[in-house]
Amino acid sequence: MATSRKPEPLLHDIILEVKRRTIRIELPRTSSYTRIDIAEALSKCCILENIEALGTVKYNNIWELTMKTSQAADRLMQHGTITVKDVAGRMSSMDATRLKLRIHWAPHWLPSRAVEAVLKRELPGGAVLEGQGVEKSTIKGLGHVATLVRFAIVRYAGNPADLPHLLKIQVEREEMELLVTVQGRKPVCLRCRHVGHIRSHCDTPYCVGCRGYGHEKETCRNHFAAALAGNQERGAPQVPDDVEMETAAETVQEATPPPPPAAIPVASSEAKQVQPDDGAAMAPVAPASVQPDDGATLDKGHQELFVLDGSLDTNSQEWQEVPPKKKLKTPAEAKHCT
Repeated sequence: MATSRKPEPLLHDIILEVKRRTIRIELPRTSSYTRIDIAEALSKCCILENIEALGTVKYNNIWELTMKTSQAADRLMQHGTITVKDVAGRMSSMDATRLKLRIHWAPHWLPSRAVEAVLKRELPGGAVLEGQGVEKSTIKGLGHVATLVRFAIVRYAGNPADLPHLLKIQVEREEMELLVTVQGRKPVCLRCRHVGHIRSHCDTPYCVGCRGYGHEKETCRNHFAAALAGNQERGAPQVPDDVEMETAAETVQEATPPPPPAAIPVASSEAKQVQPDDGAAMAPVAPASVQPDDGATLDKGHQELFVLDGSLDTNSQEWQEVPPKKKLKTPAEAKHCT
């Protein structure tokens, strides 16, 4: 009786099984790396006997490491980073269902259990948190210094887009927001919170009324923002416009009586001297508007005349020449002349 043969595994299943045990190491391009350098760094993280394959891929700073068992690969992934020649390299799993989440903006004093609790609450159904840690600095000489970036290893067979982009966490009355990035997933814009672009490339319109994105103030339908704007307008002081202010200024100017005219000094040189018939020089004579009533001529102390009427322009109007009045002779003087 012929025995049933065990079906051979498909090529796809073989590739998936090997990828589950493969880890990619990415190092900075500051220097070149050899196999000996990588082996010395791995000796501090795992047992070298558990390594099945090790080599570089196209570039000298990218290496792929395959462990003999998936358990050994899981233990190595718990470290998150590996230090080679005083620089830190990042490790990522080649397993499609094994994702590495990078959690940014996490203060160093933030407890790991707080991050783990919020991850378990925000991860979609079917996702399993396998481990977490803190990334080390990739600067030469600072490979032992921790950064403010955490990482978490999550096994999830669904779409990576289902994983959260932002995590809100509260520790001792202080609430903070953490950014989550996954390799191969589209980023989220920190300006409009839409997925597919970053903040520097965001062209989403902004509404100054409700402080939202996706529309402008003219097309805003947020009734709460509209009502709030109306309350602010009613409570704001009434400021008159330019026309009202100009009208008020003209009204005040008309109601105010004009000030008395100021005395304008006239130089004595402008006063014309009247020459009598006999050629004797006479004293300057004031204009008709300021001629004294008694008919007496002005003496030398009145060489400067004062025009009380401010509307008189001495440059355009001629001074009126008035001949002096003849003084009547007494009877004694008349008799003496005869």
